[in-house]
Amino acid sequence: MKKAKETFYSEKKMSRIFNKTARYWKRVLGTKLNEENVTHIIDDARAEFLSIASRLPDIGGRSNPLDDNIIESAVMLAYYKVLKARNMTVEEIGAVTHDVIRERIASYPSFILRLRGVYMTSRYYQKRKKTLAARSQLKEYSGDWVYSIVEGDGETFHYGVDYTECGICKLYESENAREFTPYLCDIDYITFGAFGMNLHRTKTLGKGDDFCNFRFMMEK
Repeated sequence: MKKAKETFYSEKKMSRIFNKTARYWKRVLGTKLNEENVTHIIDDARAEFLSIASRLPDIGGRSNPLDDNIIESAVMLAYYKVLKARNMTVEEIGAVTHDVIRERIASYPSFILRLRGVYMTSRYYQKRKKTLAARSQLKEYSGDWVYSIVEGDGETFHYGVDYTECGICKLYESENAREFTPYLCDIDYITFGAFGMNLHRTKTLGKGDDFCNFRFMMEK
């Protein structure tokens, strides 16, 4: 297994990724705080994110689609740390984060979101996911997810994914932010719902279970 190592992403690239979502955070936080406070929060979160980025584990880079997940979760982690330092509760930060995700999703045309769902329930996607799942079982990268694909019957669910290790849980644990992990888990319902996909899940690693049992079905 390869150990986590300092990220190979440049500060310039990380700043660009942070800036992509900054306007949504500014918009949501602007409904709760004055403009000056929001500006300081964005600036502090950017600095915090760049610090976290220097500690992000290598999980295979662009060859691993979940690499985007680890980076985006680091952005949310940065805001969590900054807002918590300003005495906002984890529940309040979770609500803000969910509103940010909704704002971001609302910026996309509905047909684009629907196409994403169609793609994610296609045979091509599932075949590719199986290949990636098999690779994850090798546990080549210590900070990565480990998961397997569950065949669906087309009636109760299209297909499933069982995660026995979660990259976000590992990252948040290492950053002393374990309490915020469940709020990241709940984002799945927001995003997959926007894709026109029904997600059924009774267990999550982020909420203390021994694995995550995702079951997907495309809405009719």
